[in-house]
Amino acid sequence: MPKEKGTAKSPPRYCQIIRQDLIDALGYTVEQAADEIGMDDIYLHHMLGGRKGLTPKNLAKLSPLFDECRKKTGKHFTVKSLLMLQMDEKLKALDIAPHLIQ
Repeated sequence: MPKEKGTAKSPPRYCQIIRQDLIDALGYTVEQAADEIGMDDIYLHHMLGGRKGLTPKNLAKLSPLFDECRKKTGKHFTVKSLLMLQMDEKLKALDIAPHLIQ
């Protein structure tokens, strides 16, 4: 079924966390954060919108912001914790018995 015009799918929760609790919390725009970590800002926008998945490689690029965020806000991020958030969300969307996911 085609997607209706004007309807936007919300980004996955893990993307919202990166945007709000990491980038916004540090006072960066997406463009400033991308420049700070040497990532293409369009790619970062796509990642935060859920159009590009999180990978260890692109989270490693974000990792310099993790320490800065911990010092400024007390929030603790790691590559592994963000990948686990992504995995948990994707597993919850599967139509299989929960005991088969564990």
